[in-house]
Amino acid sequence: MTTTAYKTPAPGQPRVNLFGPIVLTVASAEQTNDQFCVYDSVLPAGVFVPLHSHPEVEHIYVLEGALEILAYDDKGHYWMEVAAGESVVIPTNARHALRNIATVDARLFLVSDARIGRFFDEIGVPVVPDVPPGPPTPEMLGTLLAVSAQYEYWNASPEENAAIGINLF
Repeated sequence: MTTTAYKTPAPGQPRVNLFGPIVLTVASAEQTNDQFCVYDSVLPAGVFVPLHSHPEVEHIYVLEGALEILAYDDKGHYWMEVAAGESVVIPTNARHALRNIATVDARLFLVSDARIGRFFDEIGVPVVPDVPPGPPTPEMLGTLLAVSAQYEYWNASPEENAAIGINLF
């Protein structure tokens, strides 16, 4: 007999550092037969996700705190605040970035395609309890860029990030 339902996340599931955001897999690509993935994520105060795009749609629901998401309209780019209880959908191939400029962490649920989950699995670094994560090493950044290229994800240059207010260095 096979299990037809199970609780997630599995006991002992580690949190993973995605170069700033800390995520816990709630439902993995494997658990959903490659249909979708769900993450319980923390975007610590002062942390950002640089400008990028990918073909997968993302749905972000903010549970606690607030974050800003870069969006575009016919006048150019702007930072949109998304507070606790609000959500945002990031469409296919939309260029976007996230940042938490508050003094408190933001906690959110991220739901996306299973492919994003496999990408996270490849780039994520296990979080060691009671040890704060340091900045990414050059090797970690090299892995991020190489895996991004394999998935055909676009990452902005340092200059493109600086133009939207994100300083990578």
